[in-house]
This record gives sequence, C-alpha cells and structure tokens, in this order.
Amino acid sequence: MPQRYVVSACLAGEHCRYDGGSSPCEAVMELVREGRAVPVCPETLGGLPTPRTPAEIREGRVIMRDGRDVSEAFARGAAEALRRALAEGCDAAILKARSPSCGAG
Repeated sequence: MPQRYVVSACLAGEHCRYDGGSSPCEAVMELVREGRAVPVCPETLGGLPTPRTPAEIREGRVIMRDGRDVSEAFARGAAEALRRALAEGCDAAILKARSPSCGAG
C-alpha cells in the first residue's frame, strides 16, 4: 500500500496562510491529486480566520502580533488535524517550515 501523507494545506495550494496566500509546492500538490495526501491547516481547523494577524510561539503560548493569546485555537486545530490524519491512514507528514502550527524548522 502506498504511503499516505498529511500535508500543510498551504503547500497543497490552499489559500489559508495568515496573509490569505498559499505556499504551493508542486510535489505536494501532485500527492494530493493522486489521492496520496490529505491537506490540513491546523489554524483554520482551530477556528481562526483567513487572513489573520500573524502569530508566534512564546513561552509555550501562541500569541498574535496584536497580543491576543490564541493557544486554545491552535491546540483545537492540532487535535483536529491529527484526528483527520489518523482517520485517513496517514503515516507520514509534509509540513510547512516556519509556521507556528505546522513546523518551526
């Protein structure tokens, strides 16, 4: 059985980044077209709008540039992204670097 991936939705071309844009990656988009990848955006799954104020992780909390603490929304979105990945049988992930919800590096 081919490997199934959970992928950052912005890499799949979905306009869900904080600035309303995407970060399309042709290889990720091809995996989605083949049905081998499930795109998720933990930030939107957690109820945050697009576009939205940028956020960063500070001392274990997720804080928007305007000072709002959105840690609960990020936790909710992460839990839902994990639930979807497991339900779809994903066994690997391709995540966007430098994103507070997907990856730090």
